[in-house]
Amino acid sequence: MSIPPIVNPPTPFVCPFPTPFFPGQMVRVRGVAAPNGDRFDINFQTRDTTYDTDDIAFHISVRLLQGYIARNSFRDGDWEEEEDYGDLPILPGQHFEALILCEPTQFKVAINGRHYCDFKHRLAYSKISHLKRLR
Repeated sequence: MSIPPIVNPPTPFVCPFPTPFFPGQMVRVRGVAAPNGDRFDINFQTRDTTYDTDDIAFHISVRLLQGYIARNSFRDGDWEEEEDYGDLPILPGQHFEALILCEPTQFKVAINGRHYCDFKHRLAYSKISHLKRLR
């Protein structure tokens, strides 16, 4: 089952997945990085609120000013170990497309048609219920 495209969502934005998350599901995010922006975040989270206390199975934070993309998870009120290797394939003002694929042991992320990184599951993917966009 696919979700119809969501165009120009508000910020913050929380969207439920129509079924529990499972391997084989893919999320495509298309957008334009703000020309004067600092960062933007995409979270695969376990609850339907906009609060900053929900568990996050996969946090992707594009740090435009710092020049990297942080990946992490948030569990029981604490951030876990951040992964930040790799270049920044998204520049301020640039159109981009990110594909995030759930596999049995990890997420695979492609940006602008090229593999960017893998992120091993730290929380069960079956607990992911919502996609959240911040900033």
